[in-house]
Amino acid sequence: MLVQKTTLGGWANVWRQALTGFMMITIGNGLVGWAEQTVTSGIAALIASLSPLWIILINLAVNRREQPHPLAWAGVGVGVGGMVVLFQNNLIQLTDSQYATGVLLVLIAALGWASGSVFIKNQQKRSHPILNAGLQMFFGGVWSFGLSGLFDDWSNVHWSPQAVGALLYLIVFGSLLAFAAYGYALSKLPITLVSMHAYINPLVAVFLGWLILNEKVNVNTMIAFLLIIISLYLVNRGVQMNSRSQVASRKSETENSKIKTVNV
Repeated sequence: MLVQKTTLGGWANVWRQALTGFMMITIGNGLVGWAEQTVTSGIAALIASLSPLWIILINLAVNRREQPHPLAWAGVGVGVGGMVVLFQNNLIQLTDSQYATGVLLVLIAALGWASGSVFIKNQQKRSHPILNAGLQMFFGGVWSFGLSGLFDDWSNVHWSPQAVGALLYLIVFGSLLAFAAYGYALSKLPITLVSMHAYINPLVAVFLGWLILNEKVNVNTMIAFLLIIISLYLVNRGVQMNSRSQVASRKSETENSKIKTVNV
């Protein structure tokens, strides 16, 4: 590794990363790609924006002591509102039966990503998070190739220069950089805060569309941008207030323990 010398953490850790890779890469990313054969990327991004909510709910089921601050809940709600504004033209697809399968697949993908994120956050740190991210991508790719061989027709694959360029871009920026950074962030930051990437990604896509493809940015885009910035502030503020409450609680417990010791 370029970061530091590290170990795989034993076969138990390898199998955990294999399971995580299946949940996040095969299910979380693979199903979105499959679903976008029937739904637009806008509706896929809108449903995927529910990931922070699923992450909070799943994390609560696993760790009931990690109660998000009300400001964090508000931030997630504002973020969803921003995504609705950004992709409001795609909302009609949610009521169209021909998109039902694609919508369901993206929903399952969001749940898979959220479950994998919570699993990563709560597993024992036996190896470096970037090494774990590499294992997850490797096994997620293996699972994806296996399922693709069962369900896809590879004779229709055409390797045009544009396809190769897009693949290389996703390998470098989507996997080596973004996914590895996500895994590292999960090991260092509160999961609620890290989950907010689901609101940032579409804005980055809109910005790149404006910068590279000369796509228009309208008033709705600016409103969505403002709402998402507010949501990030609220979640970050909620995380800070939770941290302060936990520090104060530990300090109070320590002082009470000292008082009991003196009395004894």
